[in-house]
Order: sequence, then structure tokens, then C-alpha cells
Amino acid sequence: MYQTCIYNYDSSLEQSLLLLIDELWDKHQYFVSKGWEGGPHIQLITKNKISQSEYDALKKRVSQLIEEQPLDKSYIDQVKKKYEQSSRLLSNLENKKNERAIREHGEMDIYPYYLPVHNERLTNLYMNERFRHYPLLLDTRKYIEAQSISVEELFPLIFSRISDVYHETNNNKGYFSFVSHVQGFFELSAKQEKPYTEKLFETFYLEKQSGLEAAEKAHSPIINRWFDYFTEFYGCCLSQVDELLDDHYKAELTRTIEELEKNFKNEFHKNFVAYSKKNNFMENPEATAYRFTVNLLYLLLPYFNISALKKQKYIYMAYRIVESKKGMTWREELGLDYNRYSKSI
Repeated sequence: MYQTCIYNYDSSLEQSLLLLIDELWDKHQYFVSKGWEGGPHIQLITKNKISQSEYDALKKRVSQLIEEQPLDKSYIDQVKKKYEQSSRLLSNLENKKNERAIREHGEMDIYPYYLPVHNERLTNLYMNERFRHYPLLLDTRKYIEAQSISVEELFPLIFSRISDVYHETNNNKGYFSFVSHVQGFFELSAKQEKPYTEKLFETFYLEKQSGLEAAEKAHSPIINRWFDYFTEFYGCCLSQVDELLDDHYKAELTRTIEELEKNFKNEFHKNFVAYSKKNNFMENPEATAYRFTVNLLYLLLPYFNISALKKQKYIYMAYRIVESKKGMTWREELGLDYNRYSKSI
């Protein structure tokens, strides 16, 4: 499997580049993601290395687009400097052994593409799904454009719907994964003296709350397509969950629980570890299959330019949507004192 990287420092050019790729390749033979190594770039991932003639045709069209919309050299230099300064830090955080040199705007490269996920069987499953669901991503992008809506309007609703993939007797359990992510984020934010708090995110949610029901109804066809796809993938994972697990994953899960108990002191994680042990939440096959499902969901977000911070914001809104429908907050479901919390925000 190979990735053809198109380095692009002009965000306004991105749409034209995506349309170009859609024009030149059959949508079932590739998928697109985005990366940062060597500078911001679009990744065209194909099962086989593209031919020299395909490379030349793509390179020619990319050069034409850039010539039609030139960037000021000083701006390009600023972007390159920014990525040069952050490249080493990002490489360390992601445990990259070799750093790619920062490339020029419009340059192209071809590299092998591999995304290891726990073990070979799970990796192969994810990679096959990346090709299979790409038409859904294309249709969603076109839908956003045609409806003149924002990613922020649509994706909290998609996330909240997908969380219902994992439920027990019609009681949504998948939303706990979102709560865990966001509450851990709030704690890390406080430790690093960042401004991201539950109070701030609640303000974002309340600003959108009045229009959520109408938006969910208006966008239900595309939301339901995401739900149907991830329901099918969840079922696929559940049917082979024993084969997808290995000793490495089990050891990692044990280590995760131990780290939650040791390092996270927020209200959710202090209480959820005990709750999960009592209800076998972390170890049961359904919860495991759902974790695999959510991990695949997160792999798709760069395509829609959903950053790590935006992801936290959207999944916060998603679990608040779920709580509204359940008529119960996660604190109440875990048996905590909600009234004490509500007074604090």
C-alpha cells in the first residue's frame, strides 16, 4: 500500500485538490487522509503504487492549480518555519524515528503506507474499511457543501448517533467513551494551565442546544448512513472479537486501567474505574468491539479538518445530546451527586 503526498500550504486550495483526486481516480480504488510530516499534505492512499504516467498527470494538474493561485513567498516561509519548529516535537510525541525534511508548497512524494493497530489482523481490518467507507466520506463532504452547513453543525449529531451502536436494553452505553475522552482532556488542560474547561464547553453546547433537534431531523439521512455503516462495522468486530484480541492488547488494556487509577483524578475516572469493574464494562466483548469502532471513527476526522481540540468539543456536545435524550447525566448514571456538580458550573 502506498501514499502519494501532495504538500499544500494554501487551505483555500484544498477543495480543488480533493476534487482533482476524485476526478482522476475511481472512488473504490483509493482513500484520502491528511498528514503533517514534511509539512501539511493530502495523502492519496492506493493499494498499489501509482504508475509514472498517473504521477505525471497528477503533478501537472497540481502545478496548474498552484500557478493559478500563487502564494506569497514570505507566507510560505512562515508556514515552513512553523512546521520545522514543531516537527521534532510531534515526532517525539508520536515516537517517529526519522523526520521528513519540510517540503515545498506543491511538491509531491510517494511513500509506503502502513498504519499498525495492535496486531496484524486488526490492522488489515482497518485498512480494508478505509477503502470501503471512503464513498461515505465523499458523499458527506458533498452534502456539507450542498447544504451550506458547517462540520460543527453535523458531526456532534453524527457522534451522538454512533454512540448508540453500543447499548444494553436500549440504554446507550457508547457515550461513556466520549465522556472519558473529554473529562481526561479537561484534567490535562487544567494541569497545563490551558483555558479548556467543562464550563467553557458547556457554553458551546448551550449556544447550539435550541437548534439541535431541528438539525438532527433535517440531516437524518446522512446521519443514519453513518450510523448504519458503524453498526455494521461494530457487528463485524463483535463477531471476531476473540480473534482480534491478543496478549499485547490485553496487556495494554490492563495498563490503561492502571494508569487511569494512578494518573487521573477527575470525577469521571475516579468513579468509572470502579463502575466498569462492577459491570465488566472494559472487558466484555461488546465494549471491546465498540472501542475498535470508535478508534476507526477517529481515524476519519482529519479528512474533515477536525483537529484534536475540535474533536473534544464535538464529542462533548455529542454526549450532552445523549444525556438530554436519556434524561440522565453520566454523573447520575454513575450514582454521583449531580446537584453538587450543577451548582459548580
